[in-house]
Amino acid sequence: MSTPYLSGNRTIALVDRGTGAVFLAVFLYALSAGLLIQLFILPVLLPHLHAGHGLLKGVDSVGFHEIASELADRVLTHGWGAWEVRPNSHSPAGIAGALYAITGVREPWVMVPVNAVLFALSAATIFAIIRQMTENTVASWAAVLPFALFPSAAIEYADLHKDVWSCAGSMLILFAFGRAQIAQPLKLEDVVTALVICLMGALLVWIARAYLVRVLLYASVVAVVALVAIEIALNRFRINRDLLKRCAVDRKST
Repeated sequence: MSTPYLSGNRTIALVDRGTGAVFLAVFLYALSAGLLIQLFILPVLLPHLHAGHGLLKGVDSVGFHEIASELADRVLTHGWGAWEVRPNSHSPAGIAGALYAITGVREPWVMVPVNAVLFALSAATIFAIIRQMTENTVASWAAVLPFALFPSAAIEYADLHKDVWSCAGSMLILFAFGRAQIAQPLKLEDVVTALVICLMGALLVWIARAYLVRVLLYASVVAVVALVAIEIALNRFRINRDLLKRCAVDRKST
């Protein structure tokens, strides 16, 4: 009997009603919680932890906000040629600076919808990864809920942070590898789809941490080699098992 992970008829879609429901639910939660934290919880309920502008004291986001504001000033003064993705090597400041310049609002809460989209993408992809491995919706939701509801996750969607970008990208890459591994038989369409998803994930990781793309590339090569080796070993095992069964049948018949 084949294991659930290796069976051929798998649910491997990244975009469908299930992942759509997860994305919408987590997006609305992250958006509401992020705005509540920045506009009410920190400035009103926890002023001793409030660094101003809805940001938490003692974290990098305070500096990111200052860099983003300066970048927005340069864009408005010198045009979009002055914009850069990573001012001072900090991509959250680059993205926030673009939104500050576009909206005219110099407050970090304008980044909360963007963060909520990326956070929801991570959650939906986790749901898809677990579902394609187990074909169990309850188990998939059980994997998503701790990720979405754990209090420390708020640093991703309620702050200016790199992790929300790299996490979403990494989850997409993991899903792509799982999709390619589970698809049986593997078709050209599956390979192309996996590559496109990998590229999307790599782009998100590159925006946050360019050096991490190289690490993921090395890890991907190792993973591919390992998967190929495992597949070869399994095929040899099946061949040897079939030969032993045939030999046993021949002996009984003689």
